[in-house]
Amino acid sequence: MRSVRRFLFLRTLRLSAILGLYVALGISTVFGGRGLLHLRGLAQEREVLEAGAFALLRENEALRDCIGRLETDDAFLETIVREELGFVRPGEVVYRFDAPTSDATAQWHRVCLSRFPADVPLSVGEKVNADLFL
Repeated sequence: MRSVRRFLFLRTLRLSAILGLYVALGISTVFGGRGLLHLRGLAQEREVLEAGAFALLRENEALRDCIGRLETDDAFLETIVREELGFVRPGEVVYRFDAPTSDATAQWHRVCLSRFPADVPLSVGEKVNADLFL
């Protein structure tokens, strides 16, 4: 009778140890340093970095286009010079208004980037439209 109890005790102890190892392995898989939660955080960080890279590529494309326009389009160059530097033609009357304090973006930057839709990020700091990455 004693050997049966000891056998059952050892069997229960062994099963408890195996169950404990499985529980520890499961907890480590989910919450560990390289677990599922960490993997999820890395995936979100990758999405943010991809969106930032995409925004920078779009901004570079727009600025290259703007440089090309500045080199070839005299009307565009005149618009930028007149608005940024305040140049006027002889005989023109200039009316000056206070610029809004919230809009610190330079006019040439707004003009160069105006051909992109408003919901697409043009720089890293802007909010990203999540539908672009689905």
